[in-house]
Amino acid sequence: GLPPYSYQSLVHVEHRDAEQATKMLSFAVKAATAQADWPQSVSVSDIVPRAVQKIAGKERYQVLLECISRNDLQAATEIIQAQLNFQNKKIKGVGWYVERDPVQI
Repeated sequence: GLPPYSYQSLVHVEHRDAEQATKMLSFAVKAATAQADWPQSVSVSDIVPRAVQKIAGKERYQVLLECISRNDLQAATEIIQAQLNFQNKKIKGVGWYVERDPVQI
C-alpha cells in the first residue's frame, strides 16, 4: 500500500510551544474528519514529531494522510487545509504547510 500504489500528503505544523502546535493540528484533523464530505478511504496517522523536532526554537509536528485514490486524497487535503486556516485564526503564531507526495516522511 505504499507509493506508487497509494498517494500521500504530509501536514506540518510548527510553533514555539509544542502544546499549541499539536493542539491546532489535533483540532483541524478532528474537524476535518468529522465533516460529511470527508472521503472515508483516506487514512490519517497520529500526530508525531518531525524527524528533527526542534529548529530555530520551534517545535515541529506532522500527520500523514494516505489513500489509494489521488482524487480522494486531494479532496481530504483541501478539507484539512480549510480547517487549518480556520484554526489559525484561533491559535496565533502556528505555521503550517502541506507537502503532497512527500519525498521523506
